[in-house]
Amino acid sequence: MADYNAPGVYIKDVVSGSQSITQASSSVGILLGVTRSGKVGVAQKIGSWNEFIELYANGLDTPYMANSYLPYAVYGFFQNGGKELYVVSLKKNGVCATATATSGIVYVAANEGTWGNSLSVAVTKNEDWSASNPEFDVTISLGTSDSVTIKSVKLDTFASAILSNPKASAWIKTVTMTGVEALAVETANLADGSDGSTLSDADYISALDIIGTVDDVTFVGVPGQTSNAVNSGIIAYCDANGLFPILDMPLATTVDGAKTYRKSISAFTGAICYPWGNIYDPLSNTNISVPTCGHVMGVYARTIMSRGIYKAPAGIEAQVRGFLTMVTVLSESDLSTLNPVGVICILVKPNAGIVVWGARSLNSTDSTMRYVSDGLLNLNIKKSLYNGTQYAVFEPNSEDLWKRVETSCKSFLETLRSEGALKGTPSEAYYVTVDGSNNTPTTIAQGQLNIEIGYSPVKPAEFVIIKLAHSIESAE
Repeated sequence: MADYNAPGVYIKDVVSGSQSITQASSSVGILLGVTRSGKVGVAQKIGSWNEFIELYANGLDTPYMANSYLPYAVYGFFQNGGKELYVVSLKKNGVCATATATSGIVYVAANEGTWGNSLSVAVTKNEDWSASNPEFDVTISLGTSDSVTIKSVKLDTFASAILSNPKASAWIKTVTMTGVEALAVETANLADGSDGSTLSDADYISALDIIGTVDDVTFVGVPGQTSNAVNSGIIAYCDANGLFPILDMPLATTVDGAKTYRKSISAFTGAICYPWGNIYDPLSNTNISVPTCGHVMGVYARTIMSRGIYKAPAGIEAQVRGFLTMVTVLSESDLSTLNPVGVICILVKPNAGIVVWGARSLNSTDSTMRYVSDGLLNLNIKKSLYNGTQYAVFEPNSEDLWKRVETSCKSFLETLRSEGALKGTPSEAYYVTVDGSNNTPTTIAQGQLNIEIGYSPVKPAEFVIIKLAHSIESAE
């Protein structure tokens, strides 16, 4: 304790009784699927289409693949306004391309896949080479499209020069010099790289566990994987981990089939979209049909960032960029069939273009979670409060702590209310109970701090009813 003996002004830092709670991000997505190259089985965060190319198609002529919808979904996410996305590249039994040069140097491609079969490593004499100064240049090329040259390399620095170069190390992960006594002019062409075998439903489902390595994801999608097994696996994982799935239906699904498919599944929250969209494909130089989850994920992220977590991501503002036409043109009758069962329809609206025209979630049983915005707000509140009350762990479980937690939670909920996410006055919009009624001597002895929170969200105006009155004058 400070001694206040001399007259004057004294300053002392005092720790605030309550801690502020920051709203968690809800606009970050994750997409899983097959890429041409890049790290396999790892969730990598990107902030643009260019970053995707750098990580998953570095030096390649195109990032697109005839047998994978993932690159199209990633492009659609950013095209529609998404800002942050995790990508998980999957391969089954893939093999890295390798080469053993005449000198005995062994090269291994950075990642599995046939892309590595286009790699070559050429060693040439440096312009200052001499018998007393045996310096070499090494050029790593990926086909004829891209290359990098590292100059003035000697035997003892050869491997480290390649592996410390950002561009070269993106292509080559291992350079083994065992038994190599001298560098020589030579070219080694890597070969035998393989993309492995086709992924099964079980492979996609087990890969969902990779999502658990990151903690800021909300949306989950596996573009083009539409089997009942995969969609059920995605739902189960998201339900268990507080995430929001965006599912695709099979390409050839009819309107009646879409209704039947939707009624066969249910989740705490999530969305399933119909139909697929047609886009221009740079790979084939023609139009192709692609699943919607990546594009819709971008629309959802854009809506959250521009309008808030409580705004239903649908309507005239929810334009789907990139789709030229839809595989199925939906009529008002189709909409009346699909919307009540919770199919998110994508259709053309006059003067607006192609839009997301549906806001109902995958929850078929709980009316409080009927809409997409209900689920997103619920997940956001739970995540924000969970993260924001971590300070209470190991604190004395007393009335002082209860009051601090109550103040923190109410402050957070009041901010949501003032932004328009909750309806009514503070007493109507939310409540927080953390007192002796739910923290008894028994629960305290068990080390539990119990907090009960209730809130009343705003609902989207799904049906706008207008009554018109006309004054009719009699004609004489």
